[in-house]
Amino acid sequence: MNSVSIMGLDRINNTTNLTVVADVSVKNPNVAAFKFEKSNSSLLYHGTVVGLADIPHGVAKARRTLKLNVTFDVLVAQIIGKQEFRSDLASTWILPFESYTKINGRVKILNIIKRKVTVTLKRSIAVNVTNGAIVDQDCKKRVLI
Repeated sequence: MNSVSIMGLDRINNTTNLTVVADVSVKNPNVAAFKFEKSNSSLLYHGTVVGLADIPHGVAKARRTLKLNVTFDVLVAQIIGKQEFRSDLASTWILPFESYTKINGRVKILNIIKRKVTVTLKRSIAVNVTNGAIVDQDCKKRVLI
């Protein structure tokens, strides 16, 4: 994840939703392209789903980096309703989030060998809500062939 833009912070209350746009780079180090289906990603705050994003179908070319903009619709009421919200804001203005993404696709090697592939990504992100900066992040991936 390269950057995060949070839109709507200036008029935030518990009835509005935020739009969070994440600039994401996906590196495919393999010799084969990965053609993936439409998918979605969940954004969690202390274990509660607070946002969803659609990921369009596409192709991650071999040994290339694919750039995507992923737009999350975030339910502010779900975040404010969490007990941890006040302590997170009071201490540092940094909110810890997790995103979970599962992408199904297919790999073709020399147009002879075709394999179904499932990529699962779990990312921990700490976001400074005053400026939208990513303070800390960690990504765990799992690939099933």
